[in-house]
Amino acid sequence: MAYGTDSLKADTDGDGYSDYDEIRQNSDPLDPTSGRF
Repeated sequence: MAYGTDSLKADTDGDGYSDYDEIRQNSDPLDPTSGRF
């Protein structure tokens, strides 16, 4: 599945949570203001 994340960065939106963790937690890996978990 494509999420539009940057494959060269572990944290595309720079919020301190990895894209992998955000996707697992149903958070938006492209939005730094999406829910904290």
